[in-house]
Amino acid sequence: MTIELWMLLASVGMLMAGIVFQGVTGLVAFGALRQAGARDEARDNPKLVGRGARAVQNQLESLAMFTPVVLIAHVTDTHTATTVMGAQLYALARVAYMPSYWLGIPFIRTMLFTAGLVGTIMVAWPLLTG
Repeated sequence: MTIELWMLLASVGMLMAGIVFQGVTGLVAFGALRQAGARDEARDNPKLVGRGARAVQNQLESLAMFTPVVLIAHVTDTHTATTVMGAQLYALARVAYMPSYWLGIPFIRTMLFTAGLVGTIMVAWPLLTG
């Protein structure tokens, strides 16, 4: 398996961690009965629950860009120093991004998001220029 695919797998792992975080914070905030229910009624989310949900949504959006680029690079056997470094940059940035979102750290979170986007572009670049 290529480094790019390993980085994709690590990023999916971060999504899983985010979903667990979201569930645990909801459980603590609302209790087991309400969390296990259909949650049809509106509720005010505490900051941490809201941040968890937004971090998961952002990870999904980010993976929607990164995943096809990595898979296209894999299928076309496009593996360069740039694609490897881009995938590593993406994964490391995303691993740090989610906790920074949970903790509400401004600017750092934005820089990490940007680094992940740059990583995605680095993986895509050889596909676009090759």
